[in-house]
Amino acid sequence: MQKKILFVLAMLCFVINSMAQPVAGQVFYLPMNGNFTDAGPNNISVTNTAVTGTTNVAGVANRAMYFANPTSTVANYATVTANAAINFTGDFSISFAFYLSTTYAHPKGFFDNGLNGASGGGFGYGMWSWNANGYNSLCFNFRNGNLQTTAAGNIQLGVWTHAVFVRQAGVLKIYINGVLNNSGPEGTGTINYTGVPPRIGTMNYIFQTPQQYNGLNGSMDELRAYNRAVTNTEVVQLYNAWLSSQSLPVQL
Repeated sequence: MQKKILFVLAMLCFVINSMAQPVAGQVFYLPMNGNFTDAGPNNISVTNTAVTGTTNVAGVANRAMYFANPTSTVANYATVTANAAINFTGDFSISFAFYLSTTYAHPKGFFDNGLNGASGGGFGYGMWSWNANGYNSLCFNFRNGNLQTTAAGNIQLGVWTHAVFVRQAGVLKIYINGVLNNSGPEGTGTINYTGVPPRIGTMNYIFQTPQQYNGLNGSMDELRAYNRAVTNTEVVQLYNAWLSSQSLPVQL
């Protein structure tokens, strides 16, 4: 009996640890449970433009958000109220899960904060997917320097994927499902966050009307932002926490 109790306790510790997620430095957290309510410490407001709730990786309704942008016209996106807490100039990390419904010629924007949002170039950060090189890659731009995932990280259509984007001491990193895919230097542009506000599910260009372009045709879930570089161990924790949050708790 004692061995059974010890085994159950060990399994419980394993499950709890697998669901752990880093909270230090978290400034923005959208569970995306059918809405864009910020569960982070800053209560940042997000305005929804026609994005609807959808099923998550476990098939549970209203546990993710669906962006219907099958062409270059961006009808579905969300606008984040400008907030200094997410206007990163130093180290930071962005984590989320996504699902690409279809592939098409132009990129699919996930999160854009000042990338092309100011006169002369915003040079903030942005994340998107693109298939220009013959495979679906992830792109991470900061200070006008761009990092792209390799063919080994080809993003499959119709499959949920978890990604973490990290800026650490001038180096950009992209992780796919808890594993580092690629890293490289950031750019040298001077950051300007005074242009258009951040957008989710699209990219932005200040001299274009409307300003949003390259909309996402697919879904997003569990968007988190940190004002520091998360560690490799924490990347795995974020991936496991996302998987654990998608279904019912394990019964021991």
